[in-house]
Amino acid sequence: IWDETRGNPDFLDYTYDFGDDCYQTPDLRFLPLTHGEIQIHQPGMNSFTENLIFPLDMTVYVPCALGGAGEMVHLTGELHSLYHVAEDESGGYHMVSHNQPQGVSGVGLTSGDTYQGNGVTRSTTNINVFPYNDTFINNFRIIGQGPGNNYTIHHNIHITINANGELTASVDNFRSECK
Repeated sequence: IWDETRGNPDFLDYTYDFGDDCYQTPDLRFLPLTHGEIQIHQPGMNSFTENLIFPLDMTVYVPCALGGAGEMVHLTGELHSLYHVAEDESGGYHMVSHNQPQGVSGVGLTSGDTYQGNGVTRSTTNINVFPYNDTFINNFRIIGQGPGNNYTIHHNIHITINANGELTASVDNFRSECK
């Protein structure tokens, strides 16, 4: 759909209403999980950006809870995901993803304590067969009531392969802490 109000034929807004159209089969390339809006911006034929909101409903283990005894925490909210892919003049691809919880909160299944979930996960990949590089950074936090029961995870991975197919950099750091 070309949005003439934006004055750019390369801008596409796609919103799917799951109302009474259950008998129709939407274009699955743009289908959100249960609700939300997808915007695809195409500055050129070989790039796109997707901006998605997914419902989040998960249970995680927080080892810091209950004085170190730990407990399961049920979290709900939304996950904001942003993806961008672009092809360069030489046929290489550049991909970026950004995922961030929004309004995520939860309850300890044993204690009844409340928790907040936040953080960011970001990935950047540049590939043209070779050279290749990829960076992944994840910061995941479950923040509980009072001191000592905040659980944080930090994970970063990086790999670089040069034009000759040789591995020139490799990093894998992981840490989890109770604060």
